[in-house]
Amino acid sequence: MKIAIMTWFHYRNYGTALQVSALSEFLKQAGHKVDVINYIPSDILKKTIVDYRPLELVKRHMNKEVLNYETNGRCFVNEDKENLFDDYLKEKISLTERCNTLTDLENLNGKYDVFICGSDQIWAPNIFDPHYFLDFVNDKGIIIAYAPSIGLMNIKDRFVIEQMKNLIKRFNYLSVREKRGADIIQELVGKEANVVVDPTMLFDRTKWIEYCNICDYSSNSYLLVYFLGNKKAHWDSIYKIAKEKKLEVKIIPVYEKDIGRDGCIKYSVGPKEFVQLFYSASYVCTDSFHGTIFSIIFEKQFSVFERFSNGNLINQNSRVHNLLEIAGLEKYIVPYGTANISDDIIDYSSVRAKIEKKRSESKSFLIDSLKKAAKSTIDISKAHHILEDHTLCCGCGACATMCPFDAIKVSKDVYGFIRAEIDNDRCTKCGKCLTVCPFCNETKFAKKIDECKNFSYK
Repeated sequence: MKIAIMTWFHYRNYGTALQVSALSEFLKQAGHKVDVINYIPSDILKKTIVDYRPLELVKRHMNKEVLNYETNGRCFVNEDKENLFDDYLKEKISLTERCNTLTDLENLNGKYDVFICGSDQIWAPNIFDPHYFLDFVNDKGIIIAYAPSIGLMNIKDRFVIEQMKNLIKRFNYLSVREKRGADIIQELVGKEANVVVDPTMLFDRTKWIEYCNICDYSSNSYLLVYFLGNKKAHWDSIYKIAKEKKLEVKIIPVYEKDIGRDGCIKYSVGPKEFVQLFYSASYVCTDSFHGTIFSIIFEKQFSVFERFSNGNLINQNSRVHNLLEIAGLEKYIVPYGTANISDDIIDYSSVRAKIEKKRSESKSFLIDSLKKAAKSTIDISKAHHILEDHTLCCGCGACATMCPFDAIKVSKDVYGFIRAEIDNDRCTKCGKCLTVCPFCNETKFAKKIDECKNFSYK
């Protein structure tokens, strides 16, 4: 079976790289041909952590709502780190041709048997993008949502709510990464979404050692720190724990300001090095979801610090809480702004069974969904009309002129845009409209434009 995965892969974020490679590898091991869709939203890097429209921001200001999010400054990047990420992704995943437009995405129809969206926070409402809901796939019977994360506790934007409702309704095989996400989906569309593990947890300790070629070398005992937040009380706690336990501090730098901290790792850390550091650590302090995952996978003593206050509009603590609840490790979370560290030694004999049960359930959901989706594939080789093959329409009217059955008219839609409408009672799906649509024939029309540009009178 040929499978296309739609998720984040381009961020230089450890969790992002590891989750996409893990899902791809799991599917490959099941005997499938797997590609990751090479889609990078052109404006995604320009967006802030909260990207509400101006009216929404005004409302929040009038209601005296504030984000209360501590700025962490510039992310730490260097050429060696970039190269490590590039090498890892080149080795572990296969990409489709670059998809810059909706037409490029829609042209993937017919090339893959099944499309999967997930994991990571691709369904986060504050950076909403309908393509991560597989809006470009014609046959809703072959789309699967595996562990996408909504991330936030609530969705405030009414426009995003309506869009998400329509998009999520299309899924017959629906799962999310956190229980709160499942609750939100139930509230939005009345559908039950399975809560499954992040793709990184589809692998156990042994598999990750093999997959990342982890070395079992002896080294000085150390306390590993991987923080995405910048709460001073949390940083103070780290050095206190290290002193009490007589451990060397090793910090994986996330922001430029981390470089000046005592114990910051001086060499570049890519995804493989990230996994190695967790494997070899004696103790872990983190506020990261994937930092927590790898602490559990490698059965480390750890403390997980809440990165957000409860009143924060972009509070993402629920995903960490949900993970710790599954493992029965809730007591090892450190509330925001406190230093309430549990000294109890983690008993992984009981944790192991709980994680394995959830891992097994998640694998079963994915495998069963693939089997059912493969059976529901429609024959898309037959001629269709334009709006079955492409959703983009500029309202040029060429299709209406070409249609021999007067089945197409061009008028304003509910949003005020001119676009084609199909009368299904008249349409015979002869496909003649496809021959003149500029979006269905992007390459052909681009060639014609180039010919016109190069034309000269003699």
